Amino acid sequence: MKRIKHFLKRFIAGLLFGSGITNKIKAAFGLVLISKLSELRFRMKMFGTRHTVIFRTGSDVATWLEVFFDEEYKLPNNFTPKTMIDLGANVGFSSLYFKLRNPSLQLVAVEPDPNNIKLLHLNLADTQNVQIIEGAVSSQEGNEKFYIASKQGMSSSFFVPRQKSETRNVTTYTFDSLLSFLNWQEVDLVKFDIEGAEWKVFEKASTRRVNILIGEYHEYITDQKTEEFIKLFPHHTGKIHRIADKRYIVVLIRK
Repeated sequence: MKRIKHFLKRFIAGLLFGSGITNKIKAAFGLVLISKLSELRFRMKMFGTRHTVIFRTGSDVATWLEVFFDEEYKLPNNFTPKTMIDLGANVGFSSLYFKLRNPSLQLVAVEPDPNNIKLLHLNLADTQNVQIIEGAVSSQEGNEKFYIASKQGMSSSFFVPRQKSETRNVTTYTFDSLLSFLNWQEVDLVKFDIEGAEWKVFEKASTRRVNILIGEYHEYITDQKTEEFIKLFPHHTGKIHRIADKRYIVVLIRK
């Protein structure tokens, strides 16, 4: 039954977001049969805007569903960010979600996994005011060992070596050095999904100039309670939404 619900959700999402009958059919069946395909490409529509999206694996589909179908990063309609940093941009779906919502958004997407970066460029190819940084945020600048899950791009991390994962050194930035590099006086929105590195990244980061942060917190990796994580942001009010066992969406709004 669980497997049927899993595929039914993919099929319905394809029908909902495909742009036109041909793309709806292509998306509905393609999202279900992604494991049989080398690549799935279809034109979707959201916020009144059409855009071509590309998938390689079921991991890409799962990420897309979280962003577009579940709308895990949904924010109030009256909040229109002008600047955004996407930490852990993966293959670009979270960046694309906010760009479709606000095409004039100035966006910086940060992603360390080389298997994701190619698709990240392709999925954001037709958008404007986007800068892609091939690296990761961490507690220090330099290079760090990173575990790359070859067919599970949403699972690559600093901390959790998966079966058949590959180890590489990636360029790292602190959150503060990234802000310094961008030279933005204020950041309207920071999205983060960095597979357990969030405590390490934000423990000593200066987030006073950020209006809203939203992202996934992984208690099962950090071994720190979500309520304790929120205390790292004294200038923000925190909200918590549970999405799975020891996984939460955290929204932090500047006071």
